[in-house]
Order: sequence, then C-alpha cells, then structure tokens
Amino acid sequence: MRSGSRAPVVVVDLDEVLLDFQQAWRDCAGMVLQKEMVRQSDAYLLSSRYGLTKPEASRVWEVFHGDAWWERVPPQPDVWDFIAEMDRVGVSLWAVTNVDPQWGYARALSLGGAIPEGRIVCLGAQATAADRAEVLRRLRATAFLDDLPENVNAAVSVLPCAVHLNRNYADRGVAQHPASVIDHLLDFPVVLESMFRQS
Repeated sequence: MRSGSRAPVVVVDLDEVLLDFQQAWRDCAGMVLQKEMVRQSDAYLLSSRYGLTKPEASRVWEVFHGDAWWERVPPQPDVWDFIAEMDRVGVSLWAVTNVDPQWGYARALSLGGAIPEGRIVCLGAQATAADRAEVLRRLRATAFLDDLPENVNAAVSVLPCAVHLNRNYADRGVAQHPASVIDHLLDFPVVLESMFRQS
C-alpha cells in the first residue's frame, strides 16, 4: 500500500474465526445442563455437534443470551498475533457477526478492544450470506475471511479476495473458485500480502 493512500478495508467473521465461540457455548451448556459436553460430530450447529435435544439447546441459548456470556467468548489462540500482522500489513480491520446489535459492545470486549465496537457489524441471527456480501459492498472491502463457505461464495463477486478458513464442518459445502482456502488464521496475512504485491 502506498504511503498516504486509504488503508484497504479487510472484513473478518468473528465466531470460530477470531473468537472461540464453541468454548464459551460448551461451557455454558455444561453449566446449564449439568453434564459433560462430549463432541458427537463435526456438524456446524453446536447443538448437533454436542448431541443436544431441541429443548436442551433452547435452555442453553436462553441462559447464554440472558447472562454475560457474549462478553466472555475467548479469543482464538492466534488472535493477538493476527491483529499485529494486520497492523503490520496496513489494513483497516472490520468484523461481521450474525448476532443482534445489542451485543456489539460485548463483542468488542471479547476482543479486548482490538477491533472497536464501531467497526463490528452485527447483522442479527437471521442474516444471510447475501446480507454479509452487501456489508462488504457498502464498506468497499478489499478482502474477507469467514469459516462458512456459503458466506465466502457470496463474497467472491463483490471484492477481490474472499478466503475460507476451513474448520472442517461435515455438513457445509466448499468454497468455490476464485476463493482461497486456508487452514490456519495466520495464513490470511500471507494471502493479503501476496495480493497487494500483485496489484
């Protein structure tokens, strides 16, 4: 990026990309249901992953939304190195999440303020892949990182670089060309730098 130019906007998903939502939800479920949470599958939905019934899952979500659990979702292990790399590469880092806007401040707290609340877009639980793509278009984003291939696939037509962080969900599709696929969070800055060198 040339000195004095506008920093490229890069948008990343929060849960299971920057934040370990699985851990917080599993801890909440164990407390609510008073049983050990044993992983049953690689399903995307946590209730399916841990073999919960619909009534059990409803109880967990009721407590999760009613307590301070959104503030206690821990960062993924490599997040602080990732944030430092994003600063070094010189981008404006934004985040997007399918939670209600009332939890925006809690989401920022979970990240220790590394991404301020004003740059966290809370779309609501019913948001679609197309809704995310519209956010990317409005922000004029240069790159996007998500763990769901359907979100990445929706993004490929609106920005130069869409990247799928593969979490090996058994019940999701695959990222389509020209999206990139990475297995580790810290591979993303490498993809960005390669793109910037070519531009």
